[in-house]
Amino acid sequence: MTAQDELEAAAREAFDYLDRVITGKVIAFMSSAGRSGGANAQQGLSAFLPFLGAVVVTEPPVQFASIAEHLDADGHSTDAAIEASITEAVASKLAAVVHALEQRDAPT
Repeated sequence: MTAQDELEAAAREAFDYLDRVITGKVIAFMSSAGRSGGANAQQGLSAFLPFLGAVVVTEPPVQFASIAEHLDADGHSTDAAIEASITEAVASKLAAVVHALEQRDAPT
């Protein structure tokens, strides 16, 4: 068995495992990466995971770029407006996740 064959076999196993574990799950993303890394990761995963049977909650998007600029050395917020914005965004995302769970579990 060549290295290429082994890599392909490992990839197949990984996708088979993800298919079993993710199918039917509701998944939501939030990120606080640098300028666009979190947004790019969310976009890629949001496009890919439905192929594995996941229900991906993309709205409302929760992406905070360069959030570290608003934290002190201990990781605490130094900006009340940013704190309020994060709290509101997380609450909105949580409401969207609850709605997606209700839709998923509703009788057909």
